[in-house]
Amino acid sequence: MIPILIIELNFQYYDFYIIVFIIEMIIQTYIKYTLR
Repeated sequence: MIPILIIELNFQYYDFYIIVFIIEMIIQTYIKYTLR
């Protein structure tokens, strides 16, 4: 279950977490295609 209350309290950090997650996905994809 997703702790909605915690997400509401930490909404400012939640946006930052999404950005960091997207950056990690891009970096992993870049490494994946670079180390073929």
